[in-house]
Amino acid sequence: MNVIGDVAGKRLARIVAVAVARGPGSHTGLRVGLSAAAGIAFGRHLQIYPLSSMAVAAQRTIDGVGTVLALVAAGRGRAYSQAFASHGASRSPAGRRRLETISEIDAGGASVAAEPALLAQLSAGAGGRVRSGAEALVAAVNQAVSAKEVVNYDQLTGDYGD
Repeated sequence: MNVIGDVAGKRLARIVAVAVARGPGSHTGLRVGLSAAAGIAFGRHLQIYPLSSMAVAAQRTIDGVGTVLALVAAGRGRAYSQAFASHGASRSPAGRRRLETISEIDAGGASVAAEPALLAQLSAGAGGRVRSGAEALVAAVNQAVSAKEVVNYDQLTGDYGD
């Protein structure tokens, strides 16, 4: 909470909504993030935009029409992968999420979108221009806001990756 206060500073009072990554991801990290988001939303009666970590990863690619293979590290040499259809700034799921070992991941010609450390473990790098993590997060938030994908604090659930 101190970090949130430091980053937001005096702007914290002007927040009108909260966005939070709901997973998949680290169990403890998700619990902390979701709890902080729910607490802020509850205290201020704000709506929450829950973001899939896969959707945020898919936003790492900048251009294009086609397929993006989004990857999120899952630990122990594994990653979650999910295909997304890319239409300009919009990304929509185009397949089911899978948990697979990093060595087994096959992009099948799709642009690969993931954090740099995960991309470095793959034989194929990212396709096209890429965004930073912060830029990908902003793009995912903008898409969620445009789509009005919002919940209240008591509807927020985590996606711990099954």
